[in-house]
Amino acid sequence: MSQGLRLSRRSGVLAAGALLLLCGLFAMGRPWATSDNDRYRGALRHLRVASGDLELDVLRERLGLRTLHGVDAEDFAALRARADALRRFPSFLSDMDRRTMNAALDLFVSALDERAALLERARAADARGEKAEADAALQALLEGTASARADRVINTYLELYERTQGRNERSRIVFFIVSLALVAYVLVVMVRLSSATAELATLNADLERRVEERTRALSAANDELRASEARKAAILEASPDGILPLDGGEGPPRFTAFVRDITERKEVERMKNEFISTVSHELRTPLTSIRGSLGLLEGGVMGELPPRAVDLVRIARTNTERLIRLINDSLDLEKMEAGRLELKVATLECAELVEATFAGVKGVADGAGVALHAEVAGTPRVSGDRDRLVQVLTNLVSNAVKFSPRGAEVTVRVAEDASGRVRFSVADPGPGLSPEQRARLFGRFQQLDSSDTRSKGGTGLGLALSQAIVEQHGSRISVESEEGRGSTFSFTLEAVKPALAAAPPYVPEDASRYDVLVTTADAELAALLRGLLSHEGYRVLSATNLAEAARHLDAALPDALVVDMQLPDGQALDWVRRLREQPRTHELPVLALSGRADHAEGVPHWVDWMPRPLEESRLLESLRYATRQPGQARVLVVDDDAGTRRTLCAQLERLGVHVFEAADGESAVELARETTPDLIVLDVGLPRLDGFEVVDILRQGRGRATPLIVFTGRDLTRMDERQLTLGITRHFTKSRASEEELVASVRDLLSGLLARKAHPS
Repeated sequence: MSQGLRLSRRSGVLAAGALLLLCGLFAMGRPWATSDNDRYRGALRHLRVASGDLELDVLRERLGLRTLHGVDAEDFAALRARADALRRFPSFLSDMDRRTMNAALDLFVSALDERAALLERARAADARGEKAEADAALQALLEGTASARADRVINTYLELYERTQGRNERSRIVFFIVSLALVAYVLVVMVRLSSATAELATLNADLERRVEERTRALSAANDELRASEARKAAILEASPDGILPLDGGEGPPRFTAFVRDITERKEVERMKNEFISTVSHELRTPLTSIRGSLGLLEGGVMGELPPRAVDLVRIARTNTERLIRLINDSLDLEKMEAGRLELKVATLECAELVEATFAGVKGVADGAGVALHAEVAGTPRVSGDRDRLVQVLTNLVSNAVKFSPRGAEVTVRVAEDASGRVRFSVADPGPGLSPEQRARLFGRFQQLDSSDTRSKGGTGLGLALSQAIVEQHGSRISVESEEGRGSTFSFTLEAVKPALAAAPPYVPEDASRYDVLVTTADAELAALLRGLLSHEGYRVLSATNLAEAARHLDAALPDALVVDMQLPDGQALDWVRRLREQPRTHELPVLALSGRADHAEGVPHWVDWMPRPLEESRLLESLRYATRQPGQARVLVVDDDAGTRRTLCAQLERLGVHVFEAADGESAVELARETTPDLIVLDVGLPRLDGFEVVDILRQGRGRATPLIVFTGRDLTRMDERQLTLGITRHFTKSRASEEELVASVRDLLSGLLARKAHPS
């Protein structure tokens, strides 16, 4: 924090120095005249003097002080040359100013030509002895002098020069104001950066305190568990069967039995489960908030950071990610041992699993200088949990990359083996493993040597967790390795036969938010629209003709009307025009379906005109705009942790949405009813009303089809996910989902609302 404060003071001093420098420049006044201006003004003065000299020579001839042939054509040619030389204007004149000067010079040259013609006429008359005509020509020559035109050229240039100087003066003032604003912005950013650094230090200190407390609690629980196990082992060692015979005499034998009291063990297990639950809530939420805050700082939300500050933020974020992975892996192992980890089994493409794995480890591979290669072609589909299998492959490929030399290649092969199962293999050209290393490879917190944790990174849980996941899929990870020859990790999955791979897509139940009346006589189109709109959460009402549609409108007004222009019982266009003339249906949004574009001419009241064949995405987007309130996209963020709310709001506001916040379930329900959000981001563990209760209440109103992102620190079961569903719903665990995944889901669920700011007309 002290370093951040020193950085802020240094930047503030620099910004203040820049401000003083700008003030000094402003006080220096207007810039000096340029050499171009001096040169050009001198040339103008020479032109004016030469014009006056020529007129004096003509006047002398008029007075008889010189002969009539004292002024010749070369004098006029010299003046024209001077005028043409003046067309090489100074660089600071604009194109329009140059055209103005050219026009003034053209007038001067024109006047000069007229003077030359009059002089020639006077000479000709004098030669013929016609004194009166010669005097008249000379009189006309003297009345319209060329020097007056030269004065006009000079005045024109001076006006243009003053105008240019005025523009430069205004530009300089604007530049000064902008520079002043930039300096002020730098000062504000430095102050905010100092505040953010202090807040981050406080969060880190609080997190370290919590981790230390939870570690002490876990250590105490483990000590108590080991003591209990030691007591039980002593009893069992004395009596392996738990029953001891008392005597071997005649008569019925007598025995004594040991009854084990497991109350203490149950209490220890309860404490351990409670600790895991506490870790899930108490650590995941602040870690997610810290990771998001660091991501915003690194992304430039506080302005461009100095390189040293960027390095520190990146180091903090990397170690936060490492701590999150450690917590996730520990919790996953605990759940697997307790049998509480549910697999979401689906039919999967092998190529997609490998592509998702490579996408996740590409950055690590590029940094290590290791190439990734896949051999997947021709393999059947497999059955398994996609996210868990990608997690296994990511662990195996990451380890292969870490232990491969720079310039090497890690290969992932997928092929069907002789038993009909699909084998995944990850091979690397690394240093290989000894038999002793292979024996302890899949243990908890196991590293190949004591330096691996520091030099290679990792938690020591990745392979143990991967083995547990693969075992739940009915297989085991096997290792083939020789020291100095590299290693190959492989496992198999059940192949899915082609007949089983084509499962019908899941279509959610009708949980509509708005009523849409579809009017068409085309049965196929009606079926298509019903399936499409029902899947998106609308309640669909159907009519096959205009009369039936009118009865629907009389009974209850829908939220939107979809009309096929090709109806058999009349002109749908005229019918809709009549609806527009009635006060009750004047504001009803209408979407027109037609194969002819000319139907749209002269119809200004459509929400949208949909040509056939129908574009489903465009129809859904138009309906969404038709049924929502006008204005910015609205997102409701519900989380009881203030830090997480602030981080989420900052990320969403960068997308250009209007964000509402709620810290508890009751406030969330009230805001959802008042604002009609386009998307809800919801935590589950909320005070007053939890996430399940909030969803149940919203389902009973018009918010039942609102898109929902469940963003929680707890792991959800399948039943939980089914209960936490509104419209299109996506579920994320805070410590597992990255900022990129969350923002991408927000963009997708807002479905174009980010690009349009107003309700379409």
